[in-house]
Amino acid sequence: MRESNTSFWICGFLLCIIAWFPVFHHMDFLPVWNYDEARNAVKSLEMAQDGYTFIPSFRGEPDNWDTKPPFLIWLQATFIKMLGPSEIAVRLPSALAGFASILILFFFVFKRSGSLAWAFFSALSLISFLGYCDLHVVRTGDYDSLLTLFSTIFLLSLFRSFESERATRWILTASVFLFLGLMTKGVVILMFGPGILAYLLIHRKFLPIAGNYRYYVGIGLAIGIWISYYFLRNYLSPGYMKAVWVNELGGRFTDSLENHKNVFWYYIFVLLDAPLFLFAPLAFFLFPKEADKKVTTFLFYLGFCVLGFWLFLSLAQTKIRWYAAPLMPLLSILIGYSIHRIIELVQVIKYVQRKSALLSILMCIVFFFPPYRLVIDDMFQKKESRPGWEFARYGWMMKNLSAKYDAFSVVRENYNATIDFYAAAIPIKKAVHINTRYEGDYGAGEKILFCSKSQFERMAASYNFSILEEMGDCHFVKIIHIK
Repeated sequence: MRESNTSFWICGFLLCIIAWFPVFHHMDFLPVWNYDEARNAVKSLEMAQDGYTFIPSFRGEPDNWDTKPPFLIWLQATFIKMLGPSEIAVRLPSALAGFASILILFFFVFKRSGSLAWAFFSALSLISFLGYCDLHVVRTGDYDSLLTLFSTIFLLSLFRSFESERATRWILTASVFLFLGLMTKGVVILMFGPGILAYLLIHRKFLPIAGNYRYYVGIGLAIGIWISYYFLRNYLSPGYMKAVWVNELGGRFTDSLENHKNVFWYYIFVLLDAPLFLFAPLAFFLFPKEADKKVTTFLFYLGFCVLGFWLFLSLAQTKIRWYAAPLMPLLSILIGYSIHRIIELVQVIKYVQRKSALLSILMCIVFFFPPYRLVIDDMFQKKESRPGWEFARYGWMMKNLSAKYDAFSVVRENYNATIDFYAAAIPIKKAVHINTRYEGDYGAGEKILFCSKSQFERMAASYNFSILEEMGDCHFVKIIHIK
C-alpha cells in the first residue's frame, strides 16, 4: 500500500541528512590521490586553462596512458573554472553523482513498489555500503562514481522500458545514460549486457524486445556516437586506438596490468567487507508466494545484472576493488528488500504487533547503524595509514609550505601526478613559485622538499643543510653548501 506524500518527503529529507556526512563532509581534507585522481586533476586543470577539447592532455601532451573518454574531465574542468583549482572542484562530480545515486534508488524503488520502507532501506544500504563513500569512488575525483550513477539509471530505465506499454521515453532515457556511461569509462557499462540478455531469454521477453525498432535506434545511436569518438580521437592523435586496446579492452582483460592480479573470487571478498552484503541473496528467498509479479521480476532482473557484471569482472585478469562500485546500487536494492521483508515477518508475530512502529525503528538501527559507523570510521582513518599516502603526502606538504614560503623546489623520485597538480594549482591562487625536479646539483640557499629516506641519506652525504620543516620521511631543507 502506498504511503502518504508527507511520509515520503520526510524520509527523503532524512536520507539527505544521513548521506550528506559521508559524501560531502571534509571533502578537501586529503590531498588529491596519485594515479587516476591526480592525473585527472592535472588534465582537467590543463583543459580549464587551454579550452575544452576531445583530447585531454597531461603535461601538455595528449594522454594515451589513460585512454578513457573525456566526460569526467569536462565536468572537472568546469568546476575548476567555477571554483578554482582545488580538491573540492576535482571531487564534486564524483560526490554529486554519489549523492544522486542514493536519491535515485529511493525515488525509483518507491515509484516501482509503493513501499516507502523498501525504498528507504535501499538508499540507506547504499550509504552504508563499505567502499562506496570512499576513496576511488564517491570521495575522490575518479571515474567510478559517475559511471555508477549512469549505469544505475541506464539499467533501471531499461527495465522500465521492458515493462511499460509506453516504452519510448524509457528507451530514450536508457540510451542517453548508456552514452554518458560510455563517455565516462568506455566499454565497462556494456559488461551488463550478458546479464540483461540472460534475463530477457529466461523470462521470454527477448523476441518482443528484439522486434521493437526503438531499441536499435536508441542504443545503436549511443554506441555508434561513442565509437565515432574513438575514431575521431585516433585521427587527431595517432596511436590512440592501440593504447585503448592495451589499457581498456584486451590488455586489461587478458593480462594483469600494474600487478593488480587476484583470485577469481576476489570481488566476493571485496563485497563481503560490507556487512550488509549477505542480505542481498536473501531477497530471492523472502518474497511471499503471492508476491506482486512486478516485485519478483524486478528482483530477478537485478540478480541477472549483478551476476553478469560480476562474472565479467571475475574473468578479467586485472582486478581492483573499486571496479565493483557499479554493483553496489543494485545490491543495495536487494538488501533493502530483504531487510524490509524481515521486519514485515517479525511484525506478524502476535506479541509484536502492538509496538510494530517502535520495533521497526529499533531493527532499522540494529541493521544500519553498525555498517554506517564503519563507513564513518573509515572516512576518519588516519591519512598516514591509507594506501597511496607515500605519494599524496607531497600534496599535503606543498599546501602547507605554500602558506609560509614564496619559492621552493620539490624533488620527485618517480611518477607522481600529485606533485604535478599542486605545482600547477598553487601558483594560480598564491604568489608562490614551485619548481619540480629530479635529484641533481643544488645551489646554496635553495629550499627543497623531498619525502624519501634514501633521498635524505644521499642529501646528508653530499650537502650541509638546515631542516626547516619535517613530517615523517618528508623533509623541507635549506641548502647551506656542498660538502
